[in-house]
Formats: sequence, structure tokens, C-alpha cells
Amino acid sequence: MTANIALPARREQARCPEHPDQPIAHCGPCRSELIGRTNLDREHGMTDAADPDAAHNNLTRRRQIARNRWEALVDDEFATASLADFADVPREALAVVAVWNRGGDVVPWLRISGLTGTGKTHLMYAIGRAVVTGQRPVGEWIATTAPAMYAAMRPSAENPALARYRLQTTPLLLLDDVGVNKHTEWIEEVTHDVLDERYRRHLPVLMTTNLETADLKAAIGDRMTSRLRQRCLSIVLEGPDRRRPPTLEGLGLAALDLTVGAA
Repeated sequence: MTANIALPARREQARCPEHPDQPIAHCGPCRSELIGRTNLDREHGMTDAADPDAAHNNLTRRRQIARNRWEALVDDEFATASLADFADVPREALAVVAVWNRGGDVVPWLRISGLTGTGKTHLMYAIGRAVVTGQRPVGEWIATTAPAMYAAMRPSAENPALARYRLQTTPLLLLDDVGVNKHTEWIEEVTHDVLDERYRRHLPVLMTTNLETADLKAAIGDRMTSRLRQRCLSIVLEGPDRRRPPTLEGLGLAALDLTVGAA
């Protein structure tokens, strides 16, 4: 199961609470339970009319497995991001979650844009968490930044072909900071390769960008910008920078003895 292109060592080594002998990032039994059931859901629908209680219990268990993995593998800042954190959740965000949960339809892509600090990344992860742990729990997903995505696909990377394949085929891709890299022909080519293949496979993408459409075109090229315009719902977040400098209380340091010369 893939949560990031490359996980920090402490996350790569975190143990699965369901199967302590397995790393949670690559837990075979959880993968079988989540992925196998997801395939059955696609073929036969979400409920088992012959035994609705068993179906409910099965769904509850799979949602808990998905929640465990999400909270263990996503950066702490966004691991518990929730749509409830927003006073006014955009309708487009709710639509993506609803379509995924319902199943049977092509899930729209979503582009979240706005100035720095307006909550784009937080909203993207809140939507991702609602999808991954919802009525159709997601066993495989990738959450990464555009710079990390490009780094994983560079010829000098450990396995660029495998990274590209995973990015193209994972059931859900969360991609932060699209357009932040300086435009090059290679950036435009690999961006198109990943997103165009996902477009053809009808696989959803949630993305954030600081750029308006004209600037995004300059960053990733005309072809992909046109494709995004055709496929993406759009949310524009406005307002002041929500980020605030740290405080002693926020850092858990308020109780320290700050007397000059204290040991």
C-alpha cells in the first residue's frame, strides 16, 4: 500500500495496530482486506442484502483500518484534518466525497487555489481523509507535493519508472503545490504523462496551487492546463494568511522555568 512516494523513516517503520508484525505502510493482511473488498464493491455494490449486519460490521472494520493507516502515514499537521474544521465547506468539496461514497460514477478532479496560508492544503487533506475513511474505504492512495513527485521521477531517483506507474494508477492522488517548480520541458512532459494517464483511467486527483490559470499554464504547459479546465471542479480560497507564529503555549513550553540562569 502506498501512502507517499517516499516516507520518512519513522513512518516507514511504524507498526500496524491490527498486525504488529507488519509495517503499517506495507501491511499485507490489511491490503488484502481493503483492496480485495474494494474490488468486490465495484462489482457487486456496497451492501450484502442477505446479511446486512455482517456487511455493516465489515464496512466498520475496513473504515477503521483505513483510518489507522491515514493517521499513521500522513504528516501530523494534517493527519486529523476534517471538513468540520471549516465553517463553510465548499459545495465542490462535498460533491467529491459524495460521488466517491456513492460509487459507480467518475469522481471529478478538484483544484484548490488561493494565496499562501488560506487553508488550501488543510482542505485538500480534509477531503482526502473523508474519502479514504468513508463509505468506500481506500486501500491505496498517494499524498505528496509536486516537488516530491518530480524528485521521485527524475532519472537519478531510485526507481523512477515505478514511481511514475504508481502516480498514474493509484486510486486517489493528493498533490500539493502544483506549479511551484520552475517550468521546463521535462516538468511539462512528466506532469502530462501522470495526469493524462489518470484522466484516461478516470482516477481522481485532488490538487492545490497558489497560481491563477494564466500562471499555471506557464508552469505546467497549455495541454495540461486545458485538461484541468475540462476535468477539474475549482475552489478558490480567499482571506488573510491563517498561519500564525508559534507561541510558548502552542509549543508546550509555557511551564518552563525561564529564570535567567536556571538549569
